Order: sequence, then structure tokens, then C-alpha cells
Amino acid sequence: MNSKERAELKGKAMKIDPIFNIGKTGITPEFTTAIDDALRKRELIKISVLKNCDEDLRELAETLSQRTHSQVVQVIGRKIVLFRLNPELHKEKKEPSKNLKKKNLYSRKNADSKSRRNSESKKSFDSSKSSNGRKNSDGRKNK
Repeated sequence: MNSKERAELKGKAMKIDPIFNIGKTGITPEFTTAIDDALRKRELIKISVLKNCDEDLRELAETLSQRTHSQVVQVIGRKIVLFRLNPELHKEKKEPSKNLKKKNLYSRKNADSKSRRNSESKKSFDSSKSSNGRKNSDGRKNK
């Protein structure tokens, strides 16, 4: 993970609330399993470490990242942010865009026809204006 990706993930992590708390019992196998499941569903999670936890925050973060095969985004204050990419979540989002490409909604041909229509409507609007830019009440030009 490069610094640009890390910065983007930190920005996203600021907006989410912690979903787990680590207390004096530390990291149990059940806790690790729950974090693994959360990473599978969300990719980015925030964990709060309570004051009664005596372990070092950096060591906790490294242990969790090794056990869940994730990456530590940041350890700040008493919060740990973990990230693990889940390709299945991104496959679902990409499928609708494939359908758009098949329909050719944004082809050059459609863009050209729109620009021609816009220029034709401007010409007709300009021709209806009089020399001083005003029309009579019946729509004819002033002389």
C-alpha cells in the first residue's frame, strides 16, 4: 500500500465509527474471527482499544493484521484502523458499467448529434431576434 492509498483510507476511516472494542482480555480467537468476518464485509474497519487494555497498541495492530491477513492503515490515539481488499465486493459494482458500454450510450455519434442540435437551436434563436434584440408582441422583428 503506497502513501496515496493510505491517505485515502485514512480519510474514509475518519467518517466511520469503531465497531469493536479491545478490553483487558486482549485478542481472543473469537475476537479475531469476528474481525475477519467484518473485514470480509466492509474492507475497512476501526477498532477502539479501551483504557484497561495493558498491551501496546502497535503490537496489537500488528498481531491483528497478521492473523486476519490485513494491513494496518493507522494507529492513532487508542484507535486501530485495518484494511483488507475484498475483490468480491468490487465485482458486484463493476457489472452495471459493462452493460452501459454494450449500449454505447456515450458514443461519439451521440455526442455529435447533441452538439448539432444545440447549435441549430441557437441559430434559430438568433435569427428571431431583431437588430436591437426586441420583438413585437406578435413575434415579428422591429424595423
